[in-house]
Amino acid sequence: MSAAGSAQPTEPKSRRTQAELMERVDNNPVRKDLTTGGLVEVVGLRDGRALVRPLFEPAAPPRQVPVDQLTTRISLWG
Repeated sequence: MSAAGSAQPTEPKSRRTQAELMERVDNNPVRKDLTTGGLVEVVGLRDGRALVRPLFEPAAPPRQVPVDQLTTRISLWG
């Protein structure tokens, strides 16, 4: 029996820790704008305000939004 044709057992993927998952959420530029209710992409930060543009509209000019008006948790059902 040749070793080239046999499948090698793979190690199970390690699960991400809660800290690793939260880091991924925090580093994700997509947020929900509580002012407009729409999804936005964060393109910069300045003086405690976020520069955002509507998601999927890269040509739209960025606008300033208070950081506390952006959520990191996005619900697809509401």
